[in-house]
Amino acid sequence: MASRQEAQTLIFETASEVAPFIDEVIEAANRERLALGFLPASLFKEQARKGNLFVAVRLREGPKLAYAGHLMFDARRAHASVLQLHVIPELQGRGVAQRLLGRLKAHLEELGFISIHARVAEDLKQANRFWERNGFYVQSIAPGGKARDRTILIRSHELTSQQLFERSGITGQNPFGLDISHRTERPIYLLDLNVLFDFGPRRPRRDAAVDLFRAERFGSCELALSSELQEELVRNLSAPGRTDPMLAWATTFITFPAPPKVDKERLLADLGGIVFPTSAKEGAFTPNEKSDLTHLATAIHHRLGGFITSDDAVLAAAPVLEVRYGIDVISPTAFQPAERFEADREEMLETGNAGESIMVTAFPATGESELRQMLTRLGIADADAISLWGAADSTERIIQRTAVLSEGRLVGYLGCTMQVEGSTIFGRLAIDERQPNATQAARLLLNKLLTKACDASPAQVRVHLAPRQVVAREVAAVLGFAGSEDGAVLSKLVINRVVTLKNWSTTTSGLHELAKLRLPASCPSFRDFDQQVEVHCPDGNRRFVRLQELESGLSPAIFCLPGRNAVITPILREFAEPLLGHSRQDSFLPRSRASQYSERHYISSKKTLKLFAPGTIILFYESSKGGGSSSIVAIARVRRAYLKADKATNASDLDPSVLSAETLSMIGLSELKTVTAFDNVIHLPRPVGLASLKRLGCGESTQLITTRRITPEQLERILEEGFAQ
Repeated sequence: MASRQEAQTLIFETASEVAPFIDEVIEAANRERLALGFLPASLFKEQARKGNLFVAVRLREGPKLAYAGHLMFDARRAHASVLQLHVIPELQGRGVAQRLLGRLKAHLEELGFISIHARVAEDLKQANRFWERNGFYVQSIAPGGKARDRTILIRSHELTSQQLFERSGITGQNPFGLDISHRTERPIYLLDLNVLFDFGPRRPRRDAAVDLFRAERFGSCELALSSELQEELVRNLSAPGRTDPMLAWATTFITFPAPPKVDKERLLADLGGIVFPTSAKEGAFTPNEKSDLTHLATAIHHRLGGFITSDDAVLAAAPVLEVRYGIDVISPTAFQPAERFEADREEMLETGNAGESIMVTAFPATGESELRQMLTRLGIADADAISLWGAADSTERIIQRTAVLSEGRLVGYLGCTMQVEGSTIFGRLAIDERQPNATQAARLLLNKLLTKACDASPAQVRVHLAPRQVVAREVAAVLGFAGSEDGAVLSKLVINRVVTLKNWSTTTSGLHELAKLRLPASCPSFRDFDQQVEVHCPDGNRRFVRLQELESGLSPAIFCLPGRNAVITPILREFAEPLLGHSRQDSFLPRSRASQYSERHYISSKKTLKLFAPGTIILFYESSKGGGSSSIVAIARVRRAYLKADKATNASDLDPSVLSAETLSMIGLSELKTVTAFDNVIHLPRPVGLASLKRLGCGESTQLITTRRITPEQLERILEEGFAQ
């Protein structure tokens, strides 16, 4: 049902309807020339005649109509451009601009247009938020007029009209245009003959072979053979009049033919010198050596993921083969859980209720019946629960299972499948959203995935959600995950790095190798937390994302662009560890509430508010009081900061911090406190101590007792020391 305000506002579109209001449109445009830019009066009249001027009018007493706002656009071929959008001040924020823009979208979709463009000055924050809310992403950046020295953001919105061309797939939920779908790319690996034989009983490497084939069944990869291997089996095993079981089994695999003769000879000559240099010098290869080289040549020719073998000579050449041909040569032992797949240690965590805690632990085999019941209740077929979700995989060799328990009840489940490529973290997540701690369970398990990704960074995380996972999607959005259209699959890139001018090139090349995402060739300077950064997406689309959006999408990540503001802020040891989690010592006590949040709160004196502008980099200095380390231990970024009275401070402020209502008085006597929300915490591998800070001119005793700004040069030197190899 339309609101009263909507009912009292009409949208006129035709030339005859608009004509009585053109003078008022021109007058309003001239008054707002600073925001709208100057356009000649003749242009308004021309666009009105074409039907390209929409005017919003409001009803007054009786039949009298009054001008309320206008939208003028230009429409050529399949693209339209918004020239002006304006609403009178007393009606701003009441949906009039939204209605004008909505009518334009509907009008252009009826005509089969592809997209709408709008030019918006970067410094007009409120206007940019409006265009973003309405689905206009930044397509390019252009300089404005020299008089005002503005930067102009050219925004684009893709219409839902029937089109001959596919849309870009770029949305606010997927800022990097990643391919997020139910389809998961599985690398294809050719098998060597020795791996097939190892699958037989009483073979010394049988466990590794079994783990390999189990990993394939759970979707880690796809196994295939080359035609050379089948010919090899025929030569070695086949007897006249009978078929060997191994040869019969081999026919069930996908088989790739050898390269054409010319390509094969060229590849064999090059590969022979890499893998078997001695035989290459002698000019002769053994039959087995030639067979191995043919397998490799087949995988390279068909651009497959790699080759799995137990041959020591081929494995020794793996690094060179990867660099020269981009092929992954691995042993079956790569699929064993020896180091990369060890079970998570048990952790206790605080909840918001006094004395209550929840547990994150390796999934207990005794809970499999409860897990299957939960998955069934969520709408997962029992066959999928076992074959895909690992609901009956107590060996923990292929799927690593993690549970969140509250008073012994299962609240959340995460199953991580062993992946061939270490930079890919794949999981399946199910949360019982009927439980009171469902939000915490989702947060804990998604953070568990991100921790794995940080260990392997740069890495990509893909999560398949069980049905009915509203809470999990909400938590994932805060953590920077992008979602598929139906929300059933989540994906995120993780670089876990402080990006500087010096490591810009290695960071961007690693990101491109990981996800085909390309950043600018040279490091830009810092202008604003909302500044636009050019990104070339995996599908070839170019777009611009805000700096804060870029950091969130790659988090934990902090882009220390030249000129970015930074502060050093002190923190007591008793608060530093639970808030930042930087200590290398394990604790038997439940972890703090704050450690469960990606965005945490630092509470300080009201005088510090002006220092914590959004986008500011925080360097946390653990003071010496209470046995502290007297060093900078972590770096983070400010999301926002605000003043809050002690009496008005509630759980939403204190839960992501390490303070309570009782300990809040330790932060100064003033009733007003600064609450700083920060995220993207990255620990310094080498804490920067007091002696180094003094040498840099920012470590005197009077300088480290309160928050203070540092220069870009000091920030650069601190980061160099803190991240030195």
